[in-house]
Amino acid sequence: MSFFMNQMTEVDPGIYREAPYLLVFTDEDRVLCDEMEIKRLSEPKEWIDFLQGWARISRGVFQPTNIKAAMNQEKNAVEIIFDHRGERQSIRLTIDRKGMGPQICEKLNPFVRPAGYEYVLETSDHVQSCLAVVVTPEERNRLKGLGWKV
Repeated sequence: MSFFMNQMTEVDPGIYREAPYLLVFTDEDRVLCDEMEIKRLSEPKEWIDFLQGWARISRGVFQPTNIKAAMNQEKNAVEIIFDHRGERQSIRLTIDRKGMGPQICEKLNPFVRPAGYEYVLETSDHVQSCLAVVVTPEERNRLKGLGWKV
């Protein structure tokens, strides 16, 4: 171990900024890694899978069931209907060149905030993707301390 640590001191310090990104890519239970800026889902099944991915990282707080999705004819908007905590819910997303990352957090946060969590996105110069995580306010502050733009 000490050999490894000695070698790390000789590595470009920039790698330390990238290390958290490399680690979280493997945590599929807490992190959704996606190319949201270019994501163009076109089939209802893809949208159902998309929502289930957000549910997977929710720490068990957001568990939609009976999910259905319908796109408009222009395929630039989708309505996702689902059951959550015994109530029928609906979210509508528009799809444009700016992407939908911040929009999806805005739409889903009301479902996780009562439990003290929120979805946040990290976009970085180090990766070509967007990382979505569910965090507490304390965890968000720690990520900011690591240089994340959350």
